[in-house]
Amino acid sequence: MEFISAAAEARRLERLGNLQAAIEIWRDVLTEDPGSADAHASLSRVLFWANRIRGAEAEAEAALQLDPEQSQALLTLARIEFIRNRDKRGFAHLDAALEINPQLIDAHVLRARAHRINGNLTRADHAISAALTLEPSNEWALLELGSLSRTRGDHEMARQIASTILARDPDDASALVLVGYVLLDQGKRSEALDAALSALNSDPSSEEALALIAAINVVRNPLIGGYWLILHLLARLSANKRWLLSCVISLAYLMILTTMYWFGVPGPVRWVFMSLYLVMNLGLMATRQVIEWQVAREMRKVRLRPF
Repeated sequence: MEFISAAAEARRLERLGNLQAAIEIWRDVLTEDPGSADAHASLSRVLFWANRIRGAEAEAEAALQLDPEQSQALLTLARIEFIRNRDKRGFAHLDAALEINPQLIDAHVLRARAHRINGNLTRADHAISAALTLEPSNEWALLELGSLSRTRGDHEMARQIASTILARDPDDASALVLVGYVLLDQGKRSEALDAALSALNSDPSSEEALALIAAINVVRNPLIGGYWLILHLLARLSANKRWLLSCVISLAYLMILTTMYWFGVPGPVRWVFMSLYLVMNLGLMATRQVIEWQVAREMRKVRLRPF
């Protein structure tokens, strides 16, 4: 199969959610032409979306051995490094990809997303502006702009962006998920769940929709819901501000504890205070794990669901 026709068919299958068939197309191309760096890079990208990370990494490296300037392969490696929490390497791959191809929109969008997650909203703005300058109607760039607006608390802007995308495609799962998160932020849990279920109806394997359902379930819990709210508020702060806040809270804790010792506050009272501090910190860490566990549980349900 020729590369152009293979690419068109693979993209069609990806849109339908049939990643395995798309993978087989690229493997057939490589059987005929094992020296095609573009085919290795394309296979790497699909393997990544199929959550086959080791295979994606191997194919990306194979593409770069054949062509050191294969920007799509660098982009896939950047995605892999980010999910491994190795941000420095991820940004290095993005820099290399954009130096080769400054018009690689997905690289600009990924950079914006990484900066947003790290709380560097100004840098995220620059990156998403670069993507939208290249293609103002790019769906992924618009979705990232919507997520960035939501992070800033601009729910109206986020909803307008989602509405723009849904006007083109009423079944767009990612846009429905964005609407769901906005509704959840506003305390409209039932409406948020409806949006998540609509997204799953459009794309039964959407991990974004499953993560939203998990978040809704977590928020419904009276105890864990409070921790989730704190995490959501912390996400709006830059990495430096989060670090500074952590230092201030730790310092305040030590000062209060020292003052208690100084004034001879009874031991049981001090132990209660220390226990509350530990519960708060452990609760914040546990909430992340609970959300991940809930997403995994919802994924199992989808995999076991008959179609």
